[in-house]
Amino acid sequence: MILFLPLAVRYARFFPQPLWYDRESTCGERYMRGWQVNWRWVALIGFIALLASGPSLPWPMTVLVLVAGGSYLIGMAWRISGGVRHRRQTPRVTYWRGQRIDMPGPDRRPPSLSVGAMIPSIVYALIGLALLIGAILVVLNRSGI
Repeated sequence: MILFLPLAVRYARFFPQPLWYDRESTCGERYMRGWQVNWRWVALIGFIALLASGPSLPWPMTVLVLVAGGSYLIGMAWRISGGVRHRRQTPRVTYWRGQRIDMPGPDRRPPSLSVGAMIPSIVYALIGLALLIGAILVVLNRSGI
């Protein structure tokens, strides 16, 4: 293993190094020394672990996990699709020779999305709805309906 280390170091120069952007850096970037944790992956692993141990957990905990996951995914789908379309336009204020002039602000509507751009939103919404329906079914099953 130690014999291959100089060879690996020599070939590592040809691969791009990950960059770390920093405020204090003079040129705006430096090489990253460690790895970063994406907390969404940690939450996904915890979510899968809780669902895998669902039969041994109390049913309110399972329902809570399903509702939390489903509502998060539906919120993601809402944000991807553009969220609220009807926003109040704020006027642009300009002062000229001591007088205030209200100019119409820029159009803040997000551009209309094509069908290809809506696919991730639809997938997130369907998985979120499936999780919410699963939570409803667990509640109905436990209540005897």
